[in-house]
Order: sequence, then structure tokens, then C-alpha cells
Amino acid sequence: MPRVNYVKKARKPDKEYGIKKGQSYYWWKFPYGAKIKSKTKPRRQQLTRSGYQIALYDIEDIKNNMMPAHGADYIRDDLENIKQMVSDLQDECKKSLENMPEQLQKTSAAGCVLTERIELLECYYVDLDNIAIDEDDVDNDTSINDYLQEKIDEIQGCEPYY
Repeated sequence: MPRVNYVKKARKPDKEYGIKKGQSYYWWKFPYGAKIKSKTKPRRQQLTRSGYQIALYDIEDIKNNMMPAHGADYIRDDLENIKQMVSDLQDECKKSLENMPEQLQKTSAAGCVLTERIELLECYYVDLDNIAIDEDDVDNDTSINDYLQEKIDEIQGCEPYY
């Protein structure tokens, strides 16, 4: 992950990034890459080149933005979206593994990593799939917001890392 630098005042304008003289900005650089600038602090997705890691960060962002006030339908839609993203990520890992020569699939470090990721994503998907959001399960002692918060906590407790 590259180091992020903060500049309080730009010495000269940079039209490519929309930075004017005197404005503050952030910059970072990947090895063997060009310098990247931004007027806002970079998101962690911008600081990695790993498609796998970017997808996991996107999933985590959706999970962290869930709130009971959004309602059951919204949370259910987010859960389905997360499950679809996990499934898509697993399919990408499977395709990458299938594109490797058979001998490397079993013996190379990359093949082992892909195999492990596929297995972890399968477990992650099953954990998410076991979560049911049904307002009929709310009893008289629990408010709908408390019930939804429990479900959100359950979703946020699922992780692909073991």
C-alpha cells in the first residue's frame, strides 16, 4: 500500500486533478507508477491494486453503512447485494484458478491462495445466506429497530477472513 502524503498549499495549479494554487491535496504513488493526486483523502480502495481487496472493501463499506432506520427492505436489499458481490468475487477467483496450468493450480503459491479464497468466500456466502430478515419474527418485547440492529450486527459479524 502506498504512503499517502498531504500538501497544505499547492505551489502551482494542476489542471489534470482540478487543484488550484494554494489548495490542499493528497498524493500517493504506486511502485513504477505515476503520482496520483486528489483533493479529498483517498479511500482505501484507491490505495490497492488488488481487485480482490477492492471488492472486499466495497462489501465492508456496504455493511458498515447499514442502519435500522433504513428499514427491513433496504437491509434485505443490501444483504442480497453483498451476497451477489461475494458470489461474483468467488466466480472471478474460480476463473483465475481455471486459467492457470493444472500443475500450477495445485503447487504454486498463487494457486493455493486462489483455492483458499474460493473456500473462504463459499463459507462467507453460506453464513450470509443463513441470515433471514423477517419482521414477523419480532416479538412484543423487541422493537423493529432493535430487531433490525440485531440482524445488522449479525451481517457485520460475518467475515471472509478466518
